[in-house]
Amino acid sequence: MKKKKRRSAAAVSLVVLVVVVAVCLGYGFERLIRRPAAPPTVDVKTPEVRLTLITVYRKCGHTEDKSETTETDIREISLKYKGWRMESNQNDDILLTRDVLELCPVCEREEFMGIFQEKVAVFHGRPYKRGPVKEVLSLEIKDLPEQETQDLAEGIVLNDNREKLRLLEGLSSLKDG
Repeated sequence: MKKKKRRSAAAVSLVVLVVVVAVCLGYGFERLIRRPAAPPTVDVKTPEVRLTLITVYRKCGHTEDKSETTETDIREISLKYKGWRMESNQNDDILLTRDVLELCPVCEREEFMGIFQEKVAVFHGRPYKRGPVKEVLSLEIKDLPEQETQDLAEGIVLNDNREKLRLLEGLSSLKDG
């Protein structure tokens, strides 16, 4: 009986060994000894946010607005826009503002001639986007014909320094003549 039990145990061991070998051959040995792969990482997207940036130019009083859509989270926004104030953060809309002690880009590069305190003056900007006075000239409006006074009241855009000098020369000759 002991012999039979030994044969049965040996047979069972042999069957187990055959099954293990078959599994190894069927699935590949490396699959059995390799560590299980880490679960795939899930790319969690930050929801889209509409970002509105408002720059207030203190020297001319103009503002510049820019809007963009971003998937950046609020921490990254606060790092990227250091020095900006968050005025509101409602749902998917964020409003950031900043003040700068400069002229806006339009006032920085453009100028026009107009009237300031009854005198001819040169202003930063454009007539429709008037900036601060750049210089006040000694030429008084009362000395000019009505049409020129009207043109100055509307604002005369100056494209370059040469044009400004020609206009001043022309206005001066009207005063003298």
